[in-house]
This record gives sequence, structure tokens and C-alpha cells, in this order.
Amino acid sequence: MIPAGQPQFYYSPNPQTMPPLVGGMQTFPPNYIPGMQTPQYRPRRRRHRRRNDSADTISSDSDKESVQPEYEDTIEPHEHYTVRFQKWHTKKNIYVPFDPRNWKAEPVVEKDTDTYFFVNSRHMMPGVVPQLYLSDWSDPLLYFLRSSVGGNFFQPNPERILEEFFPEVERMKISLENVRNALKPDSKLKLDEKVELAKSIGRSEAALSQEDELMKQFSDLAKHLEILLSYVTEKRQPLLDRLALIITYGQMEFDLLQYFFKKDDVLVTTTDDSSLDPPVAFKVISSKYDRSTSAFLIAGENYEWSGYAYISRRISRRCIRFSGTKDISALPFVHLTPEVKETLIARGKLYTTYSGVHFMSYYNNRVMIDRIGWNTHSGLGSWAPPPPSPGLEPAPANNGDPWGSPPEQWNGPNTPQWGMNNSPGGNYDDPQFPNQAPPGQWGQAPMNPATNGKCSPEIERFVFRPKSGKEVPTIDDEMLCFLPADVYGFDLGTKQWITMSIEKLKPVTFDEGAWDHLVLDDRVKTLIKGLVEVTRKQNDMSDLLIKDVIKGKGGGLVCVLHGPPGTGKTLTAEAVAELLRRPLYIAGSTELTTDPTQLESKLSHILNLAMAWDAVVLVDEADVFLEQRSLHELERNSLVSAVLRLLEYHRGVLFLTTNRIKAFDHAFMSRISIAIKYPELDHAGRYSVWSKFFALAGYEVKESSDPFAGPNTFLRVDVEELASKPFNGRTIKNLVRTAQALALSTNSPLKLEHVHVVVSAQEKFLDEFAGMKI
Repeated sequence: MIPAGQPQFYYSPNPQTMPPLVGGMQTFPPNYIPGMQTPQYRPRRRRHRRRNDSADTISSDSDKESVQPEYEDTIEPHEHYTVRFQKWHTKKNIYVPFDPRNWKAEPVVEKDTDTYFFVNSRHMMPGVVPQLYLSDWSDPLLYFLRSSVGGNFFQPNPERILEEFFPEVERMKISLENVRNALKPDSKLKLDEKVELAKSIGRSEAALSQEDELMKQFSDLAKHLEILLSYVTEKRQPLLDRLALIITYGQMEFDLLQYFFKKDDVLVTTTDDSSLDPPVAFKVISSKYDRSTSAFLIAGENYEWSGYAYISRRISRRCIRFSGTKDISALPFVHLTPEVKETLIARGKLYTTYSGVHFMSYYNNRVMIDRIGWNTHSGLGSWAPPPPSPGLEPAPANNGDPWGSPPEQWNGPNTPQWGMNNSPGGNYDDPQFPNQAPPGQWGQAPMNPATNGKCSPEIERFVFRPKSGKEVPTIDDEMLCFLPADVYGFDLGTKQWITMSIEKLKPVTFDEGAWDHLVLDDRVKTLIKGLVEVTRKQNDMSDLLIKDVIKGKGGGLVCVLHGPPGTGKTLTAEAVAELLRRPLYIAGSTELTTDPTQLESKLSHILNLAMAWDAVVLVDEADVFLEQRSLHELERNSLVSAVLRLLEYHRGVLFLTTNRIKAFDHAFMSRISIAIKYPELDHAGRYSVWSKFFALAGYEVKESSDPFAGPNTFLRVDVEELASKPFNGRTIKNLVRTAQALALSTNSPLKLEHVHVVVSAQEKFLDEFAGMKI
């Protein structure tokens, strides 16, 4: 019988139910094994006094003998509570009372310092190869494995399958060699370098250690790690022999991929069609098997231009599980060969020529190569250049200036951009007031939270940054093969940000004859050409122009071209851009919007891009946005005010075309640099337009008496007759093009009969259209 006041126990089948300590907290006994039946504490309930019972007639074990003498030293009475001292009985599997004064701690078993680790050979069943697990590590090995391998080595008594050490052998050998070098008597390592080495092998307290302590730690680890490596290397050798045999046949097994592709190997991606997915080289960082997708994953890094620096970028590839063996050449990535490397180096040199901003042709479309603009459009980073930071000593590339004047040999206005801030729509800042990019923006090395935001040393040494915002950094020749095959930019035709293959980029072929095709007074043409030329960024004369009283205000050229349709307004902007070899950004009412809030953002973005690209901007049908304000149209007033505010601070070249100059708001008139009226074409103007378009089609206009008049000519008298018809320039262009298409459909040269057919059809249409309007 258990004395009164002492606990009773029963066995519970629930393995999660454990006896509590005093105070209600639970603990597990030293020899507790989950799943076994464990006792559960159940205090004995006291029998309550009945109402008609007297104190003399009530008897219970606890009243008769509340505490037996043998248990007096196992309790500690307090006011309103009592502490009972209990200990776990290993044989009875219950808690029993005990006197803490007589408690003796278990003897401490000394650790076996001669055994550095245990190899547990676990047999599942007869005939099956046992699985080898390594456990019970010595302290030097445990510290080292926590630092170099991580994972479950932070758990109590960690263990690891032997095969999982095989991929780590080469890295462990490097660590062992570093420790051995530090132990050499002639070692030139300084104390701080030894401290860093000790930290790398898991001794986080190394900074507080003396040099003798560090050398002792190195010595212990070298001795212990040598034994571990010797054992693992011996067990790995049969696998390596099998790998070497398979490689000799040009084959590979899926389970051997992790040993075939090792850390720091240089690989290149493969594909059946290199035109769709060009090869890309990368250096292996890590690899693993993904059991959820049955694939072998490999992660690496290569380099790319971020807009102001060459930075490292991550790349990942996968190999889907395959059975048996597979040709190595059929894998999605292979080791880089010298032949392929030479090809990639040549491509990398071409890639470096597209740093900055460039005006190029891509599949006959005119594009702007602008990585920073693409970054901002994609939401990947700030437009601002990074703060000056230590790194490789860069040399100016092509006398370049990535945020100022371009090198002379660049084709066209390839003006590198300067900083851009984070305002709505983005604003390019003045070069002399560059923004500073916050940490982690594009152009800086990838950040590592474990090192307080600093990038790792192996990445830092390959990040090429400019020491100032005035130099284009160079990249080492050995790194050229790691550059990508694509650049990022903007298609001026489709108005989309795209990715472009550098091997498909070509110089722009400018049509300088377009200026001669423009039917306009020569004095006006000279005026427009001179004004646009003097505003060019590379032109030092632009600095001689007077500035506004308010810094940064004005300074641009706003030119209004007004007149009837088809008189050459749009052609003027196109021709001057061709003549001066500058990009032309055409913004129409479809791209812009009549919503004041969105219009300001979109137009601001377009003007900022044009400033960075040294482009000419043409806003067609500008009267939609600049129509006269009134007291009753608040939305219209906001729209006009937003446009006026942007034009006030624009510093580039802007052409505005309109058919309704009288509808313009009066406040806009003072912001116009020059306004040019385009009158209706007279007879001489129409004759000139007909002649020029015939010349574009490959036909000359000659006198009837000219002895050289042949089949590829039109007679002057016939062209004079065509010029007598009141067609505008755009209509004449369409007529010649339609007549040429008609001739081509009959496989015959263009003749006057073809022209008469389309002219008659056009006149009939105009007559019918005039009748419908009436």
C-alpha cells in the first residue's frame, strides 16, 4: 500500500503521455524511448467528509498517517503548497520519492578521444549490402563539418550516410591543405589570417583565442580530418573507377552526374538548335538531386552588363532522370571545350561593344540598346549609378563615358545614359548630379544576409565596377566566355522592350536622301537642320546657348509643324532624324492618353528616354493634348497643364504636328521655339513630289525630246498632267505605291497606264466622299 499523500501511477498505452515534474512541467527520463508504454501520474483523491459524520468517526489512510516517517525528507512544505522530490526509477519505470540530500549524480563517462568517428554498418536483411552511417564525431570534426557541410550537423549526435561525403571530398582536401600550410614552421600567415582560417573550420570563438590555441586547433583538425578523408576516399574509389570506365565510352549514368560535374567546373549549355537557345557558359556553384521532380539540378554563375557594371548573375539548369546510360553530348550541359570557349570569347567581345546605349538595327527594325531602361521597365532596379566602390582598376573603353559623351567611333548617337531616379515614369538626372543607388540595386554584387549584406569573396573578385561614374569598366579576357548572348533594349517601331541576340544586331542604314525628298523652302530646311543639330548632346555649341533663369528649365527645342494633311509635316521630323543619324520616337494619341494623371507619366517617360537616347520626339496630332482650356472643362484643363509643365523643362528636340493650330492653348504659344506653316502643295510642289516618288520606284522623269528616254522613264508632260490634280503629298505616295503594286501583279514594268488606273479610282472615291459629306 502506497502511503497517503504519495502519488499513484498506472501504465498508459499513449506513448506521448509522460509523468510531470513538480510544478506540472514534463520531462523525459534519460533512458526514455518513444513508443514504449510510460507511466502517468494520477494523484490519489481524498475522501470527502459526509455531513452527518463526526470528526471522531471519519478515518482514512491520510488522516491516520498523513506522512510516514520514511518520507519526511522527500517533501518540503510551504504555505498553501508542498514540494515533493521524486526521481525516475529505471527498473520500475516510475517516479519514486527520494531525499535530495542523498542524491548522487551519475558518473561522467570519459569520451573516447582516440576514436574520431564511428562507422555504423546497418544490415536490413541477409544478402543486402549494409548501409554505412558515420556518427559520434570528435569535437574538431564536428566543428569542421558544421561549418563546411551544415545540415543536420547542428543536431545532437548527427549522423550521415557515407555516400553523402563523396561529393565533399575535394573541398575537404582543400581545407586540409590550408590547415597543413598554416602548421608549417615557415608559414607566412599573420595572426588575423589564422583567425579567419580558424573561423572557416568552425571555430567561431577564434577571435578570442591565442595563437598557441589556434595552432592546437589546426593540429587536431589536421589529424582527425586526415583519418576521415582517408576512409571516405578509400570507400569512394570503386565508384570513381566505374565513372572513369563509363566516361571512356562517352556515356553517363544519372546517379553519377554529381561526381561528373563538380564545384567550380566550367560548363556550357547545349541545345539542338543554337539559334533558338544559344550556348551559355557558367561556373558550377552547387548541385543536388531533386527527388520531388526526379531531376539533377545544377546552379552556377556567369556575368552580364547591368547598365553601369559587369555583375555576376545566377543560372540554373536541370537534367531529367534517365535510365541506363546516356551520351554525354546529349546532356543539357557539358564541360566547356577549348574550341567552344574560343567561340564564346569572340561573342563576349562583341557583347562588350554594346555596353551603354546604342542605336542599332534588329531584323530591319530600329532599336535602342539600353539595359538601364530595361531594368526600370521590368522593375529590377534604380536608374542611378552605384556609389564609387573599390574593385578592379578599370580602363576607359573606347574613350567611353557611360554617363556623358560617347566615343567618336560609335555608330550614330550611341550616347550612354546617366543616372535616373525613382520618380513616377523615371527621370534621367543631370550627369553632374547623379543619384546614389541604395545597396542591393543593379550593378552591385549579390548580397549575402549572413555577411551583413556584403557579397562573398569569390563573387566579389569577379565583379567589375567603375571607380567613378565617368569610366566604362573592362572585363578580363578569361571572363569573356561567361558573357551572355543577348542584350536588352527598346523597339522603336513596336514600342516594346525586348531581348535581342547580339549576333543579329546590325548598324542602322540611314536614308540621307530623305532630306532631299522633303518639298520645303530651302531657307526653312536650313533653319530646322541647324536648330536640331545644335541641340545634339555631343555638340559643344549647345553649352553656349543662353540658359533660363531657373536652372534646368527650358533649353530644349519645341518645333510646331502645322498645315493641311499630306504637306510634309511628319516627313520633316523623319528626314531630319535620318540626316543627323539620330533615333526618332514617334508618339501618337494611341500611345498617349487623355487621362491627365496617366498622360503626364507616359509623356514624361518618353521625353526622358529621348534625352538619354539623344532621340528626336515627334508627337503627332498634338492638338488633342494642347487644345484651348475653358472654365467648364476641368479634365481638359488638367490635361493641358500637365503637357505644358513637361514641355517647360524638356531639354531635347520635340516636334509637334497639328492640322488645327488655332485650337492650341494660348499659354503654349510662348513655349514654342519655332512654328512652321506647311501650305497646300502648289503645282510645282506636286510635280516635285511626283518626280521624287517615281525616282524612288526606279523611274526617271525626262523631256520627250531627250534621246536617252527609255522604258524606265516618264515624260515630263505626263508628270505635269498628274501634278495638275489636287493631291497632297501623302496621297501621291500612296498612288505611286499602288500603281507599282498593280504593275508587279501583272509582272510588267510600271507604266503610265497603271498610274492612270489608280488616279481615276482615287478621284472617283474623293467625289463620292464629298457627296457623302454634303
